[in-house]
Amino acid sequence: MRNETIGILGPGAVGHMLAFFFNQMEGIDVQLRGRHGLLPTAQPVHFQETVHTPRLSCSDVQPRLWFACLKAHALDAGLRTLLQDAAAGTQVIILSNGYIEPLLTPIRRDFHQTILRKGLVSRGIKSAEDGGYVIGPRGQVIWGDERTPEPLEERIVSELGRHGFQWNVNCCRLRREKWYFNTCLNTLCGVRRYARNGMAAEEGREELEALSYEVLALARELWPDWQPSQRDLWQNLLRLIANTADNENSMAADVRLGRPTEAGVLSGMVHEAHEPEAYPLLLTLNRKLQDHA
Repeated sequence: MRNETIGILGPGAVGHMLAFFFNQMEGIDVQLRGRHGLLPTAQPVHFQETVHTPRLSCSDVQPRLWFACLKAHALDAGLRTLLQDAAAGTQVIILSNGYIEPLLTPIRRDFHQTILRKGLVSRGIKSAEDGGYVIGPRGQVIWGDERTPEPLEERIVSELGRHGFQWNVNCCRLRREKWYFNTCLNTLCGVRRYARNGMAAEEGREELEALSYEVLALARELWPDWQPSQRDLWQNLLRLIANTADNENSMAADVRLGRPTEAGVLSGMVHEAHEPEAYPLLLTLNRKLQDHA
């Protein structure tokens, strides 16, 4: 019986983590695609005190299921390059952070025969000294909507559920929560150059809390039907920071290395507000991130 193939768009930390876990499934080939095409080899992945190098396929088989692990600033170009040769009915699960709906609307229109679903990743992953990646012990990969999952999606959830792979019809709500978490934590770490997530609560807690109120107020403006509890979100944010305290903050790393950041779809959404001046701290921090660009 011919193996099934899963494609991964984006060969960074999340892409390598997915490649590693998909290798655990019997009869599954994995393609990992970067900006210049399919990668023939992967970087090492550290998991539970062992080191693995994911097995990759460079066959000409066109996967019907892709996981897009791109930063938001690369999402439009990456998806269009992928989908221009994709067969009708190809599925893409988008794991990019941020408020990406405006980016997806024209792609849905131009590639209407493609099934796009949104998801999120909450598992900690950090760089290793050997150039690979260390997969943290906790976290999830979640995607889904009110449509029926395809058979290969069901199989992934069934076989990798113990590793946090979940189908969830409430994924849009969970993505909104993650937008809140990322906008609070990454914005502050990026501007203040906090190398570790834990520093946001250790050194910047007062500013973080003030920022959290503005971010939730903006979220309620962006999504009027979403009215979460400030107290619950704040406690969950602190819990997230505690669980990833030693992780290098991704936006702080991007700022340090002079790379493009996800600020546009996180703190940058303040410019879509009816009155951006109503969010003075968020506006100020976003402008500082723009100055770093």
